[in-house]
Amino acid sequence: TELDDAAGAAEQFERVSQSANASAYERRAAAQWRDQLYQRLGDNTSLLSALERRAALESDEAERCASLARAARLAESLSETDRALAAWEGILQLRPSDRDALDATVALLARAQRWTSLVDALRRRAAATEDEAAVRADLVRAATVLAEQLSDNEGAVSLWTAVGERFGQAAEVVGALSALHQSAA
Repeated sequence: TELDDAAGAAEQFERVSQSANASAYERRAAAQWRDQLYQRLGDNTSLLSALERRAALESDEAERCASLARAARLAESLSETDRALAAWEGILQLRPSDRDALDATVALLARAQRWTSLVDALRRRAAATEDEAAVRADLVRAATVLAEQLSDNEGAVSLWTAVGERFGQAAEVVGALSALHQSAA
């Protein structure tokens, strides 16, 4: 049947894409055809694995990042949070200030309620931008997560203090610090 033929072709393209005897051009072309066939077959699990392998073998940074981003989005759609995070992290290893990867990482960690990692990701994103409003928003969110989700009042006080020192003692900062000191008493 046509479905069997497509699956067999995908397997053939997979072999060529992994072959040490094939040229880089042949491996890349085979990988592209394989990916298209997996997509046509609706085999997203195989497509995800193929995209991850393709990214690992890709020597061109832009192509590697494109494959990783595609794998990350597909992993998210399959509720494969760890694989999505790993793919976004792969991009961040190459491009530490990549806004899409930073934003996606923060969103995934928040949805998964991985609070400690979320605080780290918010701090990382804040460090990677020059937009002061965005930096402040990320630091405030991190301080809030520290206090509310992690019950880390000491960490929250430290971060709120840093926000106050950098951006001024706004009512929000004073209120948060006051509430944290009262809850510690």
